Amino acid sequence: MSETMRDWQDALRRLLDSPVAADVVQRVRERLLTATVMPDEREMLTLDEVAELLRLDEQQLDLVLDELPAFELAGVVRVRRARLNEWIEQRERQYIAQCLQSQAARVLKIGLSKGVA
Repeated sequence: MSETMRDWQDALRRLLDSPVAADVVQRVRERLLTATVMPDEREMLTLDEVAELLRLDEQQLDLVLDELPAFELAGVVRVRRARLNEWIEQRERQYIAQCLQSQAARVLKIGLSKGVA
């Protein structure tokens, strides 16, 4: 075993044998949890995370910002994931309805033009 490896092992042993305050352990656990939770699993999202999730750049996000189910907390705009999902589903329903209306209008237009000819 190399000297460097022994040094690392000794340092790790000393670290593990040292008493650690409970609040330090708790903060480390919280940071590890935050670091390991994917942004798409978080309940509260920042606008940057919303933009990433929706695959929008800053200018595109600005176009729908007034529609987002967002709120301000301590000067930071947040979006609750559940509300964002509801908003996305609502927009999907609106889009489908518009597509169906457009298709129906085209069918009617084609039918009318054939009937006139």
